[in-house]
Amino acid sequence: MKRNPVHKMISQPLFSRGLYAFLYPAVLAAVCVVTSCASKADGAGIPQCQTTATVKDLSGLDGCRYVLVLPDGTRLEPVLDEAGQEPSVKGVLLRDGMKVTLAYTEAKDRVSTCMTGKIVEVSCFSEAGAMDKK
Repeated sequence: MKRNPVHKMISQPLFSRGLYAFLYPAVLAAVCVVTSCASKADGAGIPQCQTTATVKDLSGLDGCRYVLVLPDGTRLEPVLDEAGQEPSVKGVLLRDGMKVTLAYTEAKDRVSTCMTGKIVEVSCFSEAGAMDKK
């Protein structure tokens, strides 16, 4: 009984299959790259500054400086930029009463000396109206 050539290919180790061993992973990688780029092109992975807040200076309290107050009264303690003397978030200098828009995630692995709100990592931050001025 004569065997089909496909049986011979299946029974051989992966590296001895030649062109088939190369093409399958190459096509799979190309499909992954194309689909991942398509999802980023439509803005799906980019954080959107949609949460509004007001900057409040609490430097009168021990261990506090600037917090962000949401419209519902929730307080957020942003992780401030490391560089520079003046407190800033994403390069924007903070001022008391400043209206801002932001996107954030809660930083559950951090602690605060102020203890007045949730500690948050800010992924998008701008002064309210700054986007309209551009």
